Amino acid sequence: MDSQLRRLEKMCIELTSDGITDEDGGSVASLVAHGSYVEALKSSSCQDIVAAVGPCSAVDLEAHLFLAFETHLRERSSDDEELLVLSIGVAALQLFVQTNFTGPMLVPNFTEVFPNLCVAECTKDDISSAAIKSVAEHTEGVYDLISCQEYLVLAKVILARELKERLTSCLTLDWWRMRYYIIIQTIADESSYYLFTNIMKSLEATEHMAYLTNDTHLNALFHLEASQATLLYTYTADAYSHLVQAEEQLRLKYYLFAAMGKRTKFQVDSKPQLFLKVEYIDQSVLGGEEEGPKLLSTDLPKDIVLNDETRLPHIKFDDEDDGVIPNLRPIEQLALLSRVHYNRRASANDVQLKEESKAFVHALLQYPKCWVIQCYALRLRSYFESDESRAIDRALQQYEELVACVKREDPSRFERLKFFYASGLQPMWATKQEYGRLLIQLGCVKSALALFEELRLWEDVIDCYNRLGMRHTSANIVEMLLEKEETPKLWCLLGDATDKIEHYYKAFELSGEKSSRAKRCLGDYFFARKQYDAAIEHYQISTKLNYIQLKVWEKMAYSALATENWKLCVSAYKTCTNIDPHYFEYWNNMAKAHTELKEYGKAYSCFEEALRCKSDSWKMLENIMTIAISMNDFSSSLSYYRRLLELKPNHVNLLVISGLVKPLMDKTTRYTLDERYYKQLGSFLGQMCQSVPSESNLWYYYGEAVSHNPSPTVESRDLACQHFRKSLAIVTRFNTWHKNPNEVKMALSKLIRMEEAFHASLEGVAPPTALANAKSIAMMAENVMISSRKGLTNVATGEVIPDAVELLDQAESSMKAIKAVVKNLVEQCSSTSNK
Repeated sequence: MDSQLRRLEKMCIELTSDGITDEDGGSVASLVAHGSYVEALKSSSCQDIVAAVGPCSAVDLEAHLFLAFETHLRERSSDDEELLVLSIGVAALQLFVQTNFTGPMLVPNFTEVFPNLCVAECTKDDISSAAIKSVAEHTEGVYDLISCQEYLVLAKVILARELKERLTSCLTLDWWRMRYYIIIQTIADESSYYLFTNIMKSLEATEHMAYLTNDTHLNALFHLEASQATLLYTYTADAYSHLVQAEEQLRLKYYLFAAMGKRTKFQVDSKPQLFLKVEYIDQSVLGGEEEGPKLLSTDLPKDIVLNDETRLPHIKFDDEDDGVIPNLRPIEQLALLSRVHYNRRASANDVQLKEESKAFVHALLQYPKCWVIQCYALRLRSYFESDESRAIDRALQQYEELVACVKREDPSRFERLKFFYASGLQPMWATKQEYGRLLIQLGCVKSALALFEELRLWEDVIDCYNRLGMRHTSANIVEMLLEKEETPKLWCLLGDATDKIEHYYKAFELSGEKSSRAKRCLGDYFFARKQYDAAIEHYQISTKLNYIQLKVWEKMAYSALATENWKLCVSAYKTCTNIDPHYFEYWNNMAKAHTELKEYGKAYSCFEEALRCKSDSWKMLENIMTIAISMNDFSSSLSYYRRLLELKPNHVNLLVISGLVKPLMDKTTRYTLDERYYKQLGSFLGQMCQSVPSESNLWYYYGEAVSHNPSPTVESRDLACQHFRKSLAIVTRFNTWHKNPNEVKMALSKLIRMEEAFHASLEGVAPPTALANAKSIAMMAENVMISSRKGLTNVATGEVIPDAVELLDQAESSMKAIKAVVKNLVEQCSSTSNK
């Protein structure tokens, strides 16, 4: 019995009927495994369970169904009966998915399947309304126009309520529960923390099931579904972990390569083109191929061919083998599709991501064989081409085809639902919504408006009226809807349409102070007006009501940053990184907050994470260099500066350079540095001075570094003096330098330092050798002093600027000291020649 149960459950979870035998007969489980969901629900076994407790009112639909199945399991407890109940729940969930996501639109009404379930006084509208409330119990509302929601109530009763304790022999119950919650989250208006926690619980319970370890295909399928589930909430780290595990199970690896090819019909020279290369681990390429598609090409969504006078339908590679992938199995194609989903959530939305994603999509479309994969790949391609003038016409036609293919009768629901939960396929109205937004891009705003009104996508309706300059009309529509039924969502939409804050307060009040959306809208209202303290107050309440709101945490963190509330800023950005650890800006801003709190170690770690996410950001490299110096990690700072120069050659940061040189000048830190650091710094400064020879302070710090050589020599002392001299020469190279008091003060400071280095350079040098250099330095010092006195003296009063008197006197003393040395050297040379 256990083996049969597992076999039937596996066929249901994988949606395959290949293992059904004559022994299974016409059992409900075998019907479900075969995709005959309506027949399963109409079977006498199912009908008897529902009819056993009599009819009910519309309001009591969920409670009545729960009572019926709970009573049945209590009175007839066995593995077969447990499988029967699970199969009924699966059939109901699959019918809802068929109606709202994949088609075909052949699902009978719930009351036709269960004609005696409700009392005669109940209308279809009453039952539908009660079902909507039941489904939306732990959300802030679901999409208005979902169909056959009664089936979802039946699935909820069996898969998500307290029947788990009575379905102990059903090994895939937690997996189906996860699927149920994923569907609810997909149709919900807002992310729900309740749904998130239940998805995670179901995921963890399934992950530890023993049957996954013995079945590679099932293990890979589970991890691909888990990856999609975590991406619903932008938990990219968890999604990546599951994706990698799925790829390991499939022994699959892939790379992005570039090869020479042409994109246009009249292109003469080939250019590098991106393509995907797929390989198997420890297996030949042909070893993993599947013989061919089981579906006819007419059963799949039609791939509209690009018909442009210039652009080729596909890239024409010089080597025909480039861009061609193996004939992958559907689950392997699914792994590629999941990688596209992950990259789009975890990476910045830029041109590089778009080109990489298009390479994946092109690979997926080479061997069409699975309905949901083909459908989603075509939808992704249309989305990418929606802003390309040469392909936007194809994108429009492809969206029309995707909308139409759902309504066709072929292929069967059985084929359409294969791999659905791992594909990330969105509901029908989401495809129509993208189609409407493409119409807006083409300027067909009124056509898009009619479509959005039909779909009751009121946010898009408001946007269309705003584009048409008819904002008052959008407010009137929402007010008409409010006359029919007041909901927190509609009051929030009215606030969006009118910019009146009182509507958001009304929404929050109407929800019983439970609407996170109302508080989020209030926060956004104040955020847009830069009233960050008020925004923070509302954002905090919103996140308490619904933790899974990445954008709210992001705005709250930014508001805290703007108001210098550093502790809240750290806390909010930490939550952002927990949800999405791959966005560099979160780590960068959190590092800034840690820096302001003097928590340099934590700031340094955050900057390292930021660089991991975006290694080509020279600004972040500059930040981490500064933090490393604050931590006295001078070697790391120097290494990061070298990395920065690879991205931005000739970039000069004098603050960092002074920090790198300062430990050599400080007696307390000089002896803690090894000689290797001195050599690396000297080499670095030498390269910088060669790259940017006109920067005075570079030569100055180079001179300081050389003058503090741990093992000074005659050559090093002379070299230091020459660097200080070069620094002074650059400051005074223009004839007008003395007219700027700041430049005069800088020149005097450098003159004083040059005099000190000059005296040190005389050690161990013969007078005749030192004399020529000394005369040149003395002449330079005298010229600097003449111009400095002129620049610092008030013409009207003849007095020196007060704040420069002391500096001028010091420089005067330095000049006299240099002259005295020259005089002494001349005397020494004269006495030597006389002898």
